[in-house]
Amino acid sequence: MYIGDETRDINSAKKSHVKSVGVTWGFNSSEALEKEKPDFLINHPHELITILDHYQYNILDDSSKVNRLII
Repeated sequence: MYIGDETRDINSAKKSHVKSVGVTWGFNSSEALEKEKPDFLINHPHELITILDHYQYNILDDSSKVNRLII
């Protein structure tokens, strides 16, 4: 899993064949990150815990859409 705040982080994750998590509180805007289609796009650090919990149990959606957490 690659967690980053820049579009190049999302692209690096794709090239490495790992799940990507874009965080909206960093360098690039949420709109710019969403255009790169990360596996997840989160707005608060606590959302990462939910992703990691689901990832542990292997119930993630493998589609190319951006998954948004509703907490």
